[in-house]
Amino acid sequence: MKVKVTTFRKGTCAFVDYPSQGCAGQWDCTVNSDGQWLMGREHLSKGQGACLDGGLVTLHFDADEKAARFEWKGQGITAEAKLKRPD
Repeated sequence: MKVKVTTFRKGTCAFVDYPSQGCAGQWDCTVNSDGQWLMGREHLSKGQGACLDGGLVTLHFDADEKAARFEWKGQGITAEAKLKRPD
């Protein structure tokens, strides 16, 4: 999974790619944040048949900003992961 955060304001705030599943899309943030977290809705533009679409996503950055906790919730499913910045 690859995430590129572009802003912490409402609206399109990040782009996401799930290369192993062939899915990609964007996150539309539902609230402004302080830069330590973001919350939004995922909208897939590629691979809608292979991945679930429309989930609520949250991303909480660690204090050192080298990693983040990711959560996706939707359709009765919750997925969690710890994401690390590439070196």
